[in-house]
Amino acid sequence: MGAQRTGRNVACLVGVLFAAAGCSVLPAPVVVGPAAVSTAEAPGSSALSSAVSEQWATGMGLDGVHVPADLEPDWIEVASHGNGFAYINVSEGNRRLNASFADQAAEARAAGLLVGGWHVARPDQSSGKTQGRLFASSGGGWKPDGRTLPGIVEFGGGEARDCSGLDPAAMITWVSEFAAEYRRFSGRVPVLATSASWWATCVGSDERLSDLNLALRAEPGEPAESPTVPALPTGWTQPTLWLQEKADGACGVTFFGTTEDLDRWAVSAQR
Repeated sequence: MGAQRTGRNVACLVGVLFAAAGCSVLPAPVVVGPAAVSTAEAPGSSALSSAVSEQWATGMGLDGVHVPADLEPDWIEVASHGNGFAYINVSEGNRRLNASFADQAAEARAAGLLVGGWHVARPDQSSGKTQGRLFASSGGGWKPDGRTLPGIVEFGGGEARDCSGLDPAAMITWVSEFAAEYRRFSGRVPVLATSASWWATCVGSDERLSDLNLALRAEPGEPAESPTVPALPTGWTQPTLWLQEKADGACGVTFFGTTEDLDRWAVSAQR
């Protein structure tokens, strides 16, 4: 996904300082259930790609961990470009990295944006239960207030681009424990962010986790400006979010639905 944070490759939410750093605000679609896209508009088709640019809600991502105060985004400006939501980094592995998350989230909400937290999974550091609890209790938990989106947990990002020494069975257990603990703390399961290639290597063809919403990452080496939604991991028929790195290092976050769908998704508990 593309930007750098303290020398590490992190998720696509890193480096998306649109208003602050002079990047253009990028479109991001809203999330709906799989039934919202017909078979003729399956991910990867030109029909779906066209719909992304023409009718779906937009958002942005922010690596809030290492953003100097004078480069904080102007959230009102971000919202004025048509964005409806923001995902902000909270934690990675065993560490709550972003002590400013609460302030950043409050400012984004005051500008009219829905806000969700982001966790970069590090299965090599501790159990899924431990990291799910850390993420939910550090600000990444969901709330049924209509202004908070379910948190994203990213796999294959940060310093953990391999399988962290886990075989597929152990990885399934890790993800399941993370999701269960996050749900126990917040009342809703998280969104899984991954690419099809990472999932195939580290999880395989097991479909037991495909009832969770998917934030689909671009494949390594994929053209930054690709208009086509990447291949899906086994078990999913449509992503909820599409995380697309741009040529300027920014990130587009596409939610597959309208702004009204996004509002409904924010309060519909997928449990």
